[in-house]
Amino acid sequence: MQLANFAAALLRLGKQNGPLSTTLSRQQSTTSTQLVESIVGQFNKTWFNVSQVLYHPNPVFLYETTQLSDADFEPEFRHDLQAFLNLSSPILGPIPSYKPGMSWTNASIQAAKNALKINICRDEYLLVRAELMRLAKLTSEWIVSEFMHYPSVTVSGRARFEQIMNGWKRDPCLKA
Repeated sequence: MQLANFAAALLRLGKQNGPLSTTLSRQQSTTSTQLVESIVGQFNKTWFNVSQVLYHPNPVFLYETTQLSDADFEPEFRHDLQAFLNLSSPILGPIPSYKPGMSWTNASIQAAKNALKINICRDEYLLVRAELMRLAKLTSEWIVSEFMHYPSVTVSGRARFEQIMNGWKRDPCLKA
């Protein structure tokens, strides 16, 4: 399950131990600590001590993969990425958006890949889905309330990004 913990990977960048962490109010700091503890959980004590991760000043361009296939958002994304990379020329051509394992040209490989896929909405996976949803909710809350506000983190289309992050809080198996 730890491989599905996207926030744990972002925490390894050490942004929480950088300049913004000293300017957080006491209430924000407590909320942040509670979120991080909830996200990292039992792993915090055994292999990942968040407070010991070195701050890395390297800039981060954060996006959610669904932003890549949003045609209305593409011009803004291109512009923001160009600015982030400090490119003088515009980024041309289609923005690559690839979903691994979705389609293979070789039918036998496709059949083998399909045989390994599960339907997470089936009742037998309820506990797994519940844990994935717990992580998704906590991660989206932490990214929106804290991570995307660090000085060295750039997010393209913040309003749209926040909408997408709020979507992480909804169980895709439950019909609206």
